[in-house]
Amino acid sequence: MSEKSENFTSLNAADFVMGDPLAKFLVIRRKWSPLQVGLLAYLWAISSSLVIALIGGTLQRGTGYVALVEDYLYLISETALIPTLWGYYTWMIAAPVRVFSELAESKVYMPTAEEIGATRKILGRRWQTPVSLFLAVIIGVVYFMQHQVMSVPFWFATNPILLGIRTALVIVPTGFITWSSVFRYIANTRLFRHSLSDVHIHPLHPDRAGGLRPLGRYALSTTYIIALGGSVVALAEYYAWTHGTFSTAYYYHVALILYFILAPANFFAPLSSAHNAMQRAKDDLILRISRQFNQDFSKAYSELEGSAEELKDHIEKIEQLQRLHSMTNSFPVWPFDIDTIRRFVLTMTSPVFTVAVAVIINVLTNMLTQ
Repeated sequence: MSEKSENFTSLNAADFVMGDPLAKFLVIRRKWSPLQVGLLAYLWAISSSLVIALIGGTLQRGTGYVALVEDYLYLISETALIPTLWGYYTWMIAAPVRVFSELAESKVYMPTAEEIGATRKILGRRWQTPVSLFLAVIIGVVYFMQHQVMSVPFWFATNPILLGIRTALVIVPTGFITWSSVFRYIANTRLFRHSLSDVHIHPLHPDRAGGLRPLGRYALSTTYIIALGGSVVALAEYYAWTHGTFSTAYYYHVALILYFILAPANFFAPLSSAHNAMQRAKDDLILRISRQFNQDFSKAYSELEGSAEELKDHIEKIEQLQRLHSMTNSFPVWPFDIDTIRRFVLTMTSPVFTVAVAVIINVLTNMLTQ
């Protein structure tokens, strides 16, 4: 590896937790993996829910409240969403380090010490944590007030104290980690835009993405959490439909529309800088070929009344330039291959399949209980 790429070893996971005390605690001090963080978050959420349901006497049916065991949307959403959110947040800290390491190994990206310093500057801003906490508290207040006036009381809202405990122990931390993940994603995207604006493209790289497939894999991985959120919203829409509240479920409608807007944007945002660099490199090569073609074509034209041998040489070179132009024109300009884009389409449409499965389960349940 070159001297420039060796400088990359000075950039590690510790740099990606600058300005984020929670990330520093989870990744650097405790050295927990995304799986460990997700499991711990889930155990915290499910245990607090069980305690609240036991204290409120709403664990089983027949209490006048929507019991915990029959709150299917909760059981699905929080069982899947809470551990995934916390694990995803932890994963995003180390993921860019792996992307940059793989790009450096393939000589696609070889940062200098100045570029690494700029990276630390981007990641060192500390405003994200207090802003995330402020927004999480707002979410908690709205959640508390909304369930105070709901016509259908849920298992955690038998009294304001239990509702407040659930809000403080589950809703506010989930809101905080959600907003922290959003700001972490934005910081990573800015980092990729800054660092990959001038990469060394390998058009014939075996990954069929110019050597930038690690970036494509990262972008695809970031859509999984959004697809999970979209699936939960789709289930909530189906839940509202079956319970006769679809016409007033405005939050779910807006969330589903936002999903189909944000999912593609989330996938393509970290790829756009690499796309610009790949397109610029391709255009530069085509322009060089075009200029050489014009020169050789003019020489060939001037030999129309001259030597046949020299005319033949010029024509052969022109034909080779045309072949080179066709080859260059086929170079990739996006850092992903067909398999990656196929997985993205399947991921984006996963809410549709989730609702289809829910409908099938509901139909089968009705048939068996008749």
